[in-house]
Amino acid sequence: MQESSSSLLIWLDQFILTARVTANQICRNQFGLELDQIRLLRIIAENPDQSVSWVVRQSYLDRTAVSRALSMFVKRKLIERTISPEDARQFLLKVTPAGKKLVQEANRARETTELRALSVLTDDERRNFEQCLAKLCKLTPEDFDRFEKAGKAAAKGS
Repeated sequence: MQESSSSLLIWLDQFILTARVTANQICRNQFGLELDQIRLLRIIAENPDQSVSWVVRQSYLDRTAVSRALSMFVKRKLIERTISPEDARQFLLKVTPAGKKLVQEANRARETTELRALSVLTDDERRNFEQCLAKLCKLTPEDFDRFEKAGKAAAKGS
C-alpha cells in the first residue's frame, strides 16, 4: 500500500459511494426503484411473514422511508400485507409473484454489475478481497469498542 492503512475506511467509502451511485442508476433505469427499495424488497423476499418493525431493523433505514416504500410496493403489487395473528396491530409482509420476479431480475443485474466492477482484479485478488471483506463484515460494534479499549490501554502503557 502506498498510503497508510488509516485510509482504508476512506478507500472503502469511496468505492461504496461510486458503486451505490452506479447501482442506483441501474435500479432506477431497469426497475423504477431506488437501490434501497430493491434492498428492502430483497429483505422481504428472503424473510417472508416478518413484521414491518422487523424489516425496519434489518434494513437500517428510517421507518418513514420504509413505510413509503411499502405503500408503493403494495400499489405496484410487489408485496402483500396481512394482519399478524399474534398482534393485530402488526402487519406481516411477503412478496407477490411479481415481487419475487423483480427481486430475481435485480439479483441478476447486481451480479452483472459486481462482476464488471471487480473485473479490474485477477481471480486471486477477487477471492482474497471477498474473503477479507467477509471477515471484516463479521465485526460487530462491540468488537470496535473492544479494539478502542485495547488501544487506549496500550497507549497508557507506553
